[in-house]
Amino acid sequence: MTESALSTGGTGSSTEDARDAAYSDLDSAFDEVATRFRRLLADAAEQVSPGMLPAAYKVFLTIARRDSITSSTLADLLDADKGYVSRLVRDVVERGLVQRSPDPADRRAHLLTLTPAGRRAFEKARAPREKLIATALEEWALDDVRALARLLHALAGGHSPDDRTD
Repeated sequence: MTESALSTGGTGSSTEDARDAAYSDLDSAFDEVATRFRRLLADAAEQVSPGMLPAAYKVFLTIARRDSITSSTLADLLDADKGYVSRLVRDVVERGLVQRSPDPADRRAHLLTLTPAGRRAFEKARAPREKLIATALEEWALDDVRALARLLHALAGGHSPDDRTD
């Protein structure tokens, strides 16, 4: 047994215990946020196109946030199977929200972009989502909102929040 484990009654250091408790609290908070986020995605998907699955909405949203994107890049960004993403892309194309066009850089690939109807649907669905975020964070200081965004981007990117690229 290490000296620090002996000094804390064999349970490890108080710093390790505090870190473990913080990780547990963070895990619980992620569960709560994930539940709310799934509901928000389902509601937004239904608003964009009745019967749209939340996964198809996530594909639509990812395409909407870029000028254009290939299916392969989309699958990589979503960390999803290319066949599954292809079926979801077909769904949003059939709904008239996304269009495919040849990729001038690679004739084997197609670029995915929003149609005008898709752009209108995206703007309409974005407003309630942003209002929900604004309402939830309206009492927060702007620096805290920016810090949260920075920390979440770091977590999602798998790097330290101190590894800045700006």
